[in-house]
Amino acid sequence: MDSKSSYLISLRLLQRRDYSEHELRQKLIKRKIESIIIDEIVQKLIELNYLNDKRYIDGKIRYFIKQKKSPSYIQNKCYKMGVPISIEDIDFHLNDLKVNINDHLKYHVKKKLDFNRVDLESLDDQEKYKLSYKLSNHLNSKGYKDFNIQTILKEVS
Repeated sequence: MDSKSSYLISLRLLQRRDYSEHELRQKLIKRKIESIIIDEIVQKLIELNYLNDKRYIDGKIRYFIKQKKSPSYIQNKCYKMGVPISIEDIDFHLNDLKVNINDHLKYHVKKKLDFNRVDLESLDDQEKYKLSYKLSNHLNSKGYKDFNIQTILKEVS
């Protein structure tokens, strides 16, 4: 495939949605485009600011925060997208959006309790312990840290 048609393919891909540099390279590799041509295309797209990993990842982080995802979940997803980020980057966006992780945890606990139609006042101590254990495992599976989880579970019960 020649350079011009490969460039047009990359533009069509970017028209639909943003990609990280890594993701776009993978898309072009799947289309059997030579790596030399891919390098030229990516360089040109970066120069024209059509491809910008910083802008792309900032948008993804904000999206995940609004979806109430945990910082470790966000970090893992970004790594899989080919743009490794630090927890400090995520904290910056959390502060910028004025979001508190504990509010996310409370949301997930309330959602789980409402879904299971659990009335905390009707539970005895053993049932509350089992429930807090299940909630703790659920929140751990979503990537939240133990010290945050225990704080929220104490407030809820």
